[in-house]
Amino acid sequence: MKIKFLILCSFIILSITLYKWRGEEVPRSSCELSIYSYSSFASSWGAGPKLVEAFQKKHACHLKIIDAGDGRTMFQRIRTELKMKKPVPDIVIGFDQTMLQDARELTEWEEMRVKLPFSDEFPQETVFSMFLPFDWAPFSFVTRKSSGVQLRTLEDLLDTQNKTQFSLMDPRTSTPGFHLMNWIVYAFPDSYEEKMRSIRENAHSVFPSWSSNYGLFKKGVTKFTFSYLTSPIYHKVEEKDENFVSIKMNGSLPYQVEYVGVPKRSKNQEFAKKFVEFLFSHGAQKLLMEKNYMLPVRKGVISGTAFEDIKKMNLIKNYHLINHRGEIERIWSNP
Repeated sequence: MKIKFLILCSFIILSITLYKWRGEEVPRSSCELSIYSYSSFASSWGAGPKLVEAFQKKHACHLKIIDAGDGRTMFQRIRTELKMKKPVPDIVIGFDQTMLQDARELTEWEEMRVKLPFSDEFPQETVFSMFLPFDWAPFSFVTRKSSGVQLRTLEDLLDTQNKTQFSLMDPRTSTPGFHLMNWIVYAFPDSYEEKMRSIRENAHSVFPSWSSNYGLFKKGVTKFTFSYLTSPIYHKVEEKDENFVSIKMNGSLPYQVEYVGVPKRSKNQEFAKKFVEFLFSHGAQKLLMEKNYMLPVRKGVISGTAFEDIKKMNLIKNYHLINHRGEIERIWSNP
């Protein structure tokens, strides 16, 4: 009788323990985060799925990445959802510094803080409490070592020997295309409209996107193109081709910074902020660097990688505050 009683007591204690343990576990379905981002981040070969997989191994939360287009398209989608009183994403990833004012006007955002050693090259003045930069890269012109291109200043784009040797991207639809025109406005404050039109006339052609423009350059139709300073690293790592190089320009370079933000209307701010914090871990920063071919904001990540080949560069001071989109679109809409 005592043995039966002891067995019964043991069964009851075990049942209570298991019940408590199951009650304390957070089922994955009880925590869900929606992330809006751009196509290359959300795609199967992009950084997004790998980051989500790594985060979900450590946290009982299901993350869903939604391809919402580029920064402008993402914001337009959120604007529509707000008007229709629909849920907004918990996290927005991938808008750059030219969209910061649009972001502020779109909705309210959570303030966030990250403590990390920033890279020495990274322009730390681009860090804001509501919008945190997770990667970045300067722009320059890219060519082949054997091209013989003579280019040191933007003025050289007007040289007869460079006529039709490069193509352009429409600044109304392409982020790099916008930054090239923005650079021209900065470099020629008193004659930018004339320069912009003349450079456009000297170009081989104009494309709506970076990919189509870069494709023409890769085919050898043009000798050089405007792209990220990190583009030659892609060719070296992915294609084992070391013939591509960035042209060393005189003066300072423009740059792009990509941001992440958490809307105040996020349904799960706790885990949204945990994911943002995770983006700045050494492992996540390395993955972003290797998938996006952008530079990490965290110090020490490029050590021992092909990205160490990038030489120290001069950046336009406070470039993140320079935004001539309205004037650029006016000029390009009236050729």
